[in-house]
Amino acid sequence: RLFSYDTPNSLAKLKCVINYFRRITVEPPVGCVTFTRQFMYGELLPQWTFSSQPLPRLHVDSEGCIDRTQGFLQVDFANKFLGGGVLGRGCTQEEIFFLLHPELILSRLFTHYLKNSEALIITGVEQFNIGRGYASRFRWSGSYTDNTPLDPWRRRICQVTAIDAVNYCNNPHQQYAPNLIRRELNKAFAGYRPIDTSPGIAAAVATGNWGCGVFGGDVRLKALIQLAVCGQVGRDMAYFTFGNTQLRDELFDIHTFLTDNKVTVGDLSQVLEHYHTSKKEDLDGTDLIHYMYHSIAAYKSDTDDDDDDHDDVRDVHMQQSESKDMKTEKEESKCKNDTEVIEKTSRNISDYFLKKPSNTTINRSNKGLRGDKGNFWKKLFKKQ
Repeated sequence: RLFSYDTPNSLAKLKCVINYFRRITVEPPVGCVTFTRQFMYGELLPQWTFSSQPLPRLHVDSEGCIDRTQGFLQVDFANKFLGGGVLGRGCTQEEIFFLLHPELILSRLFTHYLKNSEALIITGVEQFNIGRGYASRFRWSGSYTDNTPLDPWRRRICQVTAIDAVNYCNNPHQQYAPNLIRRELNKAFAGYRPIDTSPGIAAAVATGNWGCGVFGGDVRLKALIQLAVCGQVGRDMAYFTFGNTQLRDELFDIHTFLTDNKVTVGDLSQVLEHYHTSKKEDLDGTDLIHYMYHSIAAYKSDTDDDDDDHDDVRDVHMQQSESKDMKTEKEESKCKNDTEVIEKTSRNISDYFLKKPSNTTINRSNKGLRGDKGNFWKKLFKKQ
């Protein structure tokens, strides 16, 4: 199919594929690559709103790239038909990822499509190409020698997880519906959950704006969903905003706010699911962030007041024990009733979602090429 498209990026794709075959015929590769289809069903999926897991540590950067992180679980923003348009017109994050690591294209032979709670995890993939640009501006920049160390099974210490997002381009507001938020949580959980046979501590996740290009996903919502999933599976998260400094600062601030207030994965999931019911229109990621600040601040304020009330009651009981003879039966009864009322105060964060927003103050923080010597290859792979 690539030969039928007369475009610069189609030529660049051909160069990536041909360079791979040139390399392996000159120097056959050693080791192996492992493909694992991980499917999560029924009891294996978390009850998100009841999770008590803490949120993970976060590194957020407007520079850098997912595929340049060594030792991380690298996220492929996949099409449910793996590889998408890698052998056709497509040239977005997944297609470029496959072109730089051509062995990933093999997955198309045995992966029909990914189900809603299924991911493909590839271990040991090797990079053979260097590329620059994106979409129609993608160009082949040269051959790449991957010196990533090998594990005991002679696989490159590089792991990629392919997860597909729902396409919301025709109805962006739909993505805030609770059932679709749970779908994305479950999908990311399938991709980020360590494989049962994996030894050692789970590596951090290197990710970014998953499903936020042509699929129309909201970058803030997707970032928070992935933050919740990383907390649930016990992985830290490195998030790349691809040049968006405003998003970088917003994610840093909201993560600081959430962790300072000891918000759990369950609390965060509840806020995400309740946002859709809080209003019927004008749903967007910026408003979601404001809603999260207000909801959690209201919850925190009220629970702090409850703690103060409990302290007052304990003080009253101490005074009663010290001067019990001086207390009347009526006063003791009143104190008991007050205690019962306080103990009935709800501790569920969802009870605070529809309260009037409170004022919240947030502190901001400033935050090798190797070519072929032959004339034929040199001419073919000349930089464009």
